[in-house]
Amino acid sequence: MPQKIPPPVGIAKDDPALNRWLVELTSILNASGIVSIANVTGLEAATLEQEITTINGEILTINNKQATFNTTLAFFLLQNKVFNGPLAPVTLQRDGDWYAQTGAAKHIYVQVAGVWTLIV
Repeated sequence: MPQKIPPPVGIAKDDPALNRWLVELTSILNASGIVSIANVTGLEAATLEQEITTINGEILTINNKQATFNTTLAFFLLQNKVFNGPLAPVTLQRDGDWYAQTGAAKHIYVQVAGVWTLIV
């Protein structure tokens, strides 16, 4: 069941019909992400058509930006990383990752064949 966002107190108190309509609209958006004019009852569809078309276009734009972000994130997650701190990461990372040891002993390691290898 979709989560329902409660309306502001004034709307719920002063206009229960608008409150129900907002809850239904929230449910439609949570269910599919696209508003179908056929799902909007009690209002003139012609007056909402342009607004709904605009909203649907904005939803598609957001979805495209999310897809671009996901692609960029996947690219960065595949890149080698540089770690630093007093102790090397407990879990081994990936070959090619670097680790700069800080604290009393200062060394630089690179991970080769699954092992942190001292460079300097």
